[in-house]
Amino acid sequence: MGSLFESQRDGAAGSGRHRNDYWETDVPTPDALLNTAIDAMQRAQTTYSDGRGEAGLRSALAEQYRRKVGRAIHADQILCFPETQSSLFAIMMGVAEAGSEVLVATRCMPLTKV
Repeated sequence: MGSLFESQRDGAAGSGRHRNDYWETDVPTPDALLNTAIDAMQRAQTTYSDGRGEAGLRSALAEQYRRKVGRAIHADQILCFPETQSSLFAIMMGVAEAGSEVLVATRCMPLTKV
């Protein structure tokens, strides 16, 4: 069991890690995702999206939820966030108030391969 820092020092091919980003996946980006991004850029759809998330994504999630749970939900009831930090901030703004005591666990990344 070697240190991530040792195994990633050279950015070894096939290691799934890059020199300065220890959590980068070695799974290639699917062609469908690449083509979707290319199409969006060709349509000049490169600005910030709706702050609630793309309408099509929210509609698809609402439909998936309806099929899975059997309960109607509207796309306007769904919010999509670009990453964990902003979603946690939004949640805390909704549940905490001035004077609330909040405990926040810090992320712990292992320094050895498991």
